[in-house]
Amino acid sequence: MKPKILLCLALGLGGGLAGCSSVGRHSANSEPAPPDLYLHLFASFVYPEPPHLILSAPIHLSSDFDILMDNHEHLKGRVDPRNGKFLVHFQGLLCSGTNVFDGEVELEQRYVPGPQPYDTKAPFICQPHFVLSSKFNPKPFLKRQAAAEKQQWHLENPLTARQIAQVKSKFHLMRPGMTKDEVFAMLGLSGYQNRLLPSSIGGSNYGNMGDYQLADGERLRLFFDATGMKTKAYQLADGTIVHLLDYTGDITKRLVVRAELDTITQSGNAPPVWRTISQWP
Repeated sequence: MKPKILLCLALGLGGGLAGCSSVGRHSANSEPAPPDLYLHLFASFVYPEPPHLILSAPIHLSSDFDILMDNHEHLKGRVDPRNGKFLVHFQGLLCSGTNVFDGEVELEQRYVPGPQPYDTKAPFICQPHFVLSSKFNPKPFLKRQAAAEKQQWHLENPLTARQIAQVKSKFHLMRPGMTKDEVFAMLGLSGYQNRLLPSSIGGSNYGNMGDYQLADGERLRLFFDATGMKTKAYQLADGTIVHLLDYTGDITKRLVVRAELDTITQSGNAPPVWRTISQWP
């Protein structure tokens, strides 16, 4: 069995360098064996915050590794060559909890470990991802990932500055009795309403409110009445059946009773907050 190696390059989220020692493959008086590959591990956040480098470490093939990260946790794993590709396994405390990757990868390609155990209710902290590379410099991968995330965000939040100005100029045309579709048509947004994400983690576009991020720091919020809503039957613990409004249903036929345009503002060192710049009625 080949000896275990403690790798000695770990760059944390803050860009710091964590030192460590290495053993095996060479004697105390010899030069360390050159690494076979490099493992570059990143974390992605909610745009516009760019992805950060978690660590960049040399990897010896077919040897266990144990990388000390800046959070004093260890990333443990192994990389084995297989049929021109590489079988990668590692586990570590990343972002919101333990993340594991166990699969076959190709060099210079991005892969995403999964949280273990998977919890749909866990808050989003960041999304880890990694590249197994023959190149020691992680910066090109970080730059490429940042560009891809920016492009994806603009695909999902496509309004230009001119379109935002148009929305703001037409907002005063809101009137009673309008549905969501009619509001979007009046604001010139008919082609975008299914592509606009909520303005924050946990935001939603069902229930009594629709939350639509128009651009970075700009959002539209619509508040609906109960027009056309259906009911859903629920059975209580004692067997009683109750019928309640189903807030997860279609909101396109419901009437808009209130609307607002918000923008993000920041004062001094205080955290940014949403501020309403236009509201109806």
